[in-house]
Amino acid sequence: MNNVFFSENGLTSTSANHVANLAKEFIQSIESDVQNIQFYKSEVALIGTSEKNLIEQGITDDELKRIPDGLQQIWEAKSLIAWLREAIKARKSLLDAVEKMTLEQYAAENGIELPKCPEHRKTATAESIYAELSVKERNRILALQAKASTIGKYIHPDGRFADERKKFYDKTRNQHQVKGEGRDTLLYTYTPSCDPDTLEDVFFELQKIHRETQAELNKIEHEVNDKIRNDEMEEAATYAAEFSQYRGRMNELEAILHSYKLAESKRIGALKIVIPHDLQSIYDTVNSLGK
Repeated sequence: MNNVFFSENGLTSTSANHVANLAKEFIQSIESDVQNIQFYKSEVALIGTSEKNLIEQGITDDELKRIPDGLQQIWEAKSLIAWLREAIKARKSLLDAVEKMTLEQYAAENGIELPKCPEHRKTATAESIYAELSVKERNRILALQAKASTIGKYIHPDGRFADERKKFYDKTRNQHQVKGEGRDTLLYTYTPSCDPDTLEDVFFELQKIHRETQAELNKIEHEVNDKIRNDEMEEAATYAAEFSQYRGRMNELEAILHSYKLAESKRIGALKIVIPHDLQSIYDTVNSLGK
């Protein structure tokens, strides 16, 4: 803090500004005297007459000797103005610094450790959960996925087994087919190569295996999603508790900073602008003009 301008006794900013304005007026009055000078007298007369008329009166010796004193009063008054203006500016600077002070600045100046804002931790993902499985567990999942994919693709409506099953029943209903004309006519005959019941048994067996396999995969996926959801809920609860504690401490520190700003602004506002000993004489002269 710039203490050079202030003390318990002295001028308020309002009084200092008033004195500075008085000093400015005082300078103007002195400057008119030291600037309005002429070191000779001017007279005029008609040619052929001895009567002279005074045009300009030069300064006298006494007036000339008073010039240094006048200049001294000017520079002393200017020094007084400069001192008062700098003091007013210094007070404003101190008040502005207090007003703009951040919590980080206040903490650093007073050795206070600010709490660290909590951060969200990374929660579990399907990848991270699978990465923690044993070799047997991970292989089981991959095997189930391969099994479900293989069978599903095979018995899917567009799959090979499903397509040939459809053709089987089509050819069973239409066992004969004629192609060509005349002597080139060909007669195709279609007969089942396997028992329809066996075909259906295998088809529905494959469907059952696919459903069971997919059900096991869905169960595993559901368990993984549960773990992800539970971990996210746990993390959210932990973060909320940590942030509540952090916000509480920050609110406490912000209240302390607010109280400090009020008290410091009041203290700075109560400081008086001191008049240096070397400026006391010109201050008394200028201040007397306002009374």
